[in-house]
Amino acid sequence: MSLVVRGGHVVGPGGLCRADVLMEDGIVQALSRHGTPSGRGVDAGGCLVFPGLIDTHVHMGFEAGGVLSTDDFASGSRAAAFGGVTTLIDYALPMRGETLAAALHSRRAAAEGRCHVDYGLHVILPPYRYNQPIEIVQCLETGATSFKLFTIYPDLRLGAGELFEAMSWIVRAGGLALVHAEDAEFVESRTRVLVEQGATGADGHLASRPAVAEAMAVARVLHLQAETGCPVHFVHISSGTAAQLIGEAKARGADVSWETCPHYLVLDAAVCRRADAHRYLVSPAIKTREDRAALWAALQGGELDTVATDHCPFTAAQKDAGRDDFTRVPTGLPGVETTLPLLYTEWQDRGLDLGRLAVVTSQTPAQRFGLYPRKGIVAPGSDADLVVYDPGTRGVIRAEALHMNVDWSPYEGRSYRGSVRAVVSRGRVLIEDGTWCGEEPGGTYLPRGSAVRAVAQGG
Repeated sequence: MSLVVRGGHVVGPGGLCRADVLMEDGIVQALSRHGTPSGRGVDAGGCLVFPGLIDTHVHMGFEAGGVLSTDDFASGSRAAAFGGVTTLIDYALPMRGETLAAALHSRRAAAEGRCHVDYGLHVILPPYRYNQPIEIVQCLETGATSFKLFTIYPDLRLGAGELFEAMSWIVRAGGLALVHAEDAEFVESRTRVLVEQGATGADGHLASRPAVAEAMAVARVLHLQAETGCPVHFVHISSGTAAQLIGEAKARGADVSWETCPHYLVLDAAVCRRADAHRYLVSPAIKTREDRAALWAALQGGELDTVATDHCPFTAAQKDAGRDDFTRVPTGLPGVETTLPLLYTEWQDRGLDLGRLAVVTSQTPAQRFGLYPRKGIVAPGSDADLVVYDPGTRGVIRAEALHMNVDWSPYEGRSYRGSVRAVVSRGRVLIEDGTWCGEEPGGTYLPRGSAVRAVAQGG
């Protein structure tokens, strides 16, 4: 089917280009500056046309401490589309005794026929099992090329030796290691002390997971990366200290990349003083105003590679059950729908180049996670994944107006600039004039290739 997005300014790494985007059978055919034939069209007059956002870190139907997150693939992917996200990458977590391949199959079955946008899967590596090298290769053969390693949580954390083995296997197989970096011994010790002292409020969560806990784990993994040569992507980096360590490693030529999340770029530790502070608990914890400034400096300096949401929503009631004890609060925040309006607003306020916004939300995620150039750019031959963003509107975030399956928002009452007017996913119009017009879920599983090497300054 033919489709044209007319009259917009296409946003790419080189900046803005006034062009119509011609699509056929879900593929971009051409960018035309000279008008287009008549036919089915989407009006982008006066708007920006971004490549569809790629959110490489989401948790749909994820269980944390016996509590299930509230978005599944159906509701979460629909909400993602309202935020301009046309590709998600979720996680496959093997149960005790389950192979990595079986976990992948089970997770794909949960998404198949329910996801409105395209999706991929990372694989979480549990503690050492003798047959993991073979299982890692099997995952790569199905297009799951990235593997998450934890340095924290009793059932998931890998010690230094296990990290070394896992990273050695991953690099030999041609994969990418994702790392959740917080020092388990530090966090667990601090948590015990705080609980004994009765400091169990929301500020105790931050006190148990300060910047040094993240930096200690990052430093350990960087040493192991240098030893193994394994490409590494650090997820949800929250502190300036960790960002500096990673930046120094990248400057030395290490194949290392990192992401931060909108909540670390928009919020700071002042949320701990709110009456509903426990609802803002997320791991790693939201850090100080100085950490937030350091993350923005890294983004503006080109050192930060990607922005992803770590979308893991819980209802107010689920959060409120642990109101007075941070150890009982399920950690996670909703965010898959609000990334683009939040970041676009910050970009405008800071006078940043819009091309850089497309790079950190689309192009670099596609490159690092083996989807480029199929995804991540508006260019002939790429999938027809587009977001028409109207910069002339204004709004205020209200949970009741959002589409995520959750009854509150950490950004409630925050003003934003612009709005998503239309979303196209592989040539299918999901949203037009801000209204849902998608049919049955048409998202497809994305086998992924090798990661593009990360270099200094996020290039």
